[in-house]
Amino acid sequence: MINLEMLFLVSKNAGSKRLFKIAVSHVKTTIKNHFRPDYTSYHAVVYNKESDKKIKEVPHQAYADDSMWKELFNDNSFGE
Repeated sequence: MINLEMLFLVSKNAGSKRLFKIAVSHVKTTIKNHFRPDYTSYHAVVYNKESDKKIKEVPHQAYADDSMWKELFNDNSFGE
């Protein structure tokens, strides 16, 4: 996994416009593919290494593939 802060820090310290553009591209891709319309996010997204196309979203730690954290906590399953 790429650390976005590290990408921007390296681009700044190296004075590299190329690295800065890579960091910005990564941010745009993350925003486009990791967030649902209601602004909840997937735990991970799987990409095709050759084409960089998104294959699928992976919730990993959620209740189900189409669930989100807020639904898990809003269903009162913790007896509160």
